[in-house]
Formats: sequence, structure tokens, C-alpha cells
Amino acid sequence: MIILDVYIKSKNSLTMSLSTNSIIFDNYTGLEDMEKLGALNITINSSLPYDLNAYMPKELSNADGSSSMGINLLNIRDNTESSYSQFADTTNKVVLKSDCDKGNNKQHTIDLKLASDRSYKSDIYKTVIKF
Repeated sequence: MIILDVYIKSKNSLTMSLSTNSIIFDNYTGLEDMEKLGALNITINSSLPYDLNAYMPKELSNADGSSSMGINLLNIRDNTESSYSQFADTTNKVVLKSDCDKGNNKQHTIDLKLASDRSYKSDIYKTVIKF
């Protein structure tokens, strides 16, 4: 008689896809809040529970870096939440959802808002958000 031990090692996996990689706020003057409801849809497949966090690694600035907006002007939320969170700086995360259940085709819809502050020079300002 031969005895065979069989070991199965599961592999943890996480995949994420975004509905777009560019969100444009047209005609933002800075004098009033501007919201983009449903700005981004995220689909997640995860073999483990997960947290959904967002980071802004660089400030909101124009192409040549000569002008910038306060990082706290860009607000973000998972659309199941009632209030927005602000980016405090370029190193700390904003927690959008904690302890999300594992599974496939988990959907998250992200809303963005540019808060009013002051009038800004007409230009194109850009930043990056990492999830």
C-alpha cells in the first residue's frame, strides 16, 4: 500500500478595474462647489476581505507647476456614504470603505467634489488619485 499526502495551497488574489482613467471638471471657477456623482466605478475581485483607500500622491497644479490649488479642495466618497472626505496631504490615505467582504464583481461607485474656495486663474489643473 502507498500513502500519498496531497497539499493544496490557495493563492490570494486581488484585481481591480476602473470605468475610466480620466475625470474632467469642466468650467470650475472655484466660486461654488462642483460635484461629479458617479464619477468612477470600481470593480474588485478579491479572495480576501479588503479596504478601499484613495491617495493623492501629488498636488493639484497646472502643467508647468507655476500655479496650484489646495489639495483639500478635492473631496472623495464612496457613494454609499453621506459625507465627503478631504485629502489632507500627498502621503496619507483616505479610507473610503473598510472591511469589505471578499468576492467577485464587487462594485464601488466613487463621487468627487471640488469645493469652493476662491476664484482661480483659468488654466488646466491636474492631479492623480491612486486606489
